[in-house]
Amino acid sequence: MRISVYINAHKALVIPVVFGMMWLYQNWSTEAFVYLSIHGTYSLLWLLRHALYPDKRFEDQQPFWIGVCFIFFPLAGYYIAPYLLISRHITLPPYLLGLALFFFTMGIFLHYVSDAQKFYTLQLKKGLIQEVCSDESGIRTI
Repeated sequence: MRISVYINAHKALVIPVVFGMMWLYQNWSTEAFVYLSIHGTYSLLWLLRHALYPDKRFEDQQPFWIGVCFIFFPLAGYYIAPYLLISRHITLPPYLLGLALFFFTMGIFLHYVSDAQKFYTLQLKKGLIQEVCSDESGIRTI
């Protein structure tokens, strides 16, 4: 299967897993819902981005066991933060929630705008984007 299948499977599970943690620990706090909304929104935007302008790096094929062991399971590390927040019923001061929402919004904007720019720039002409790498020439063309 393609690398994107393992990544997208993880993204599709974020909302049910986080909501499941909220149910399991009976934590319906503002903090839990803010986390659910920002991580869930990020995941839905990732899936939308993949549908609209997929990243070619994630289209390589990987054997099932490699995809599960080295892509899907490591991504499960992202469930540590909601687990700690929800299971411990952590309460945050309002200014910290505000900062979290600010940085989330800025990060989402920069992330997806840059992904779209890369995708559509490369649609115009392959090789318009170059990055420095460690091979003999020092430059890799995308």
